[in-house]
Amino acid sequence: PRHWLEADRLFTVYPDRLPGAADGFVAGRLGARPDPHSRRRLFVSRNVAGTVRGIRNEAALIPRLVARGFEIVDPGSWPLKEQIERFSQASVVVGPHGAGLTNIVFRAGAPLALVEIISSSKVWRHHFYEMCGHHGYFYRPVLGPSTDLSSENAPFDADVAATWAAIDEALAWEERQYAP
Repeated sequence: PRHWLEADRLFTVYPDRLPGAADGFVAGRLGARPDPHSRRRLFVSRNVAGTVRGIRNEAALIPRLVARGFEIVDPGSWPLKEQIERFSQASVVVGPHGAGLTNIVFRAGAPLALVEIISSSKVWRHHFYEMCGHHGYFYRPVLGPSTDLSSENAPFDADVAATWAAIDEALAWEERQYAP
């Protein structure tokens, strides 16, 4: 909406619309082999040295996440092969908006729930909502208030109660996927 382009002809590529893309065409080309029965739970942390957009009150979430079986991960520190392996096994992924969540493509063709924690300075970003729609994943966004609305990269606070409500929804969805 902020930019206008005038052209006689415009060509775009939609890799998600390639034959078989919704079933993991792109992920499969990179070696992903999602197991629809695996139930790994991942929390993608952005509170590591050198990153931006971290959740300031992440420590308030960690103990309960660990108690519910979540691994606290930093995919940016892994080689691609490890990112593919872990995310292709993940049935639930929780984390702040950022590139690490893109790894959900490696679960294509298997059930996945994503809880995306979004800074109020980034509410217009909808990448992961779109990805989840294309792959048939469960998706819940949670808005976290930012004290610096002028910067998309400022750290922000997670709304802990809303985050847990969304996580509880995702875990209930996960249980229904694996119910006999």
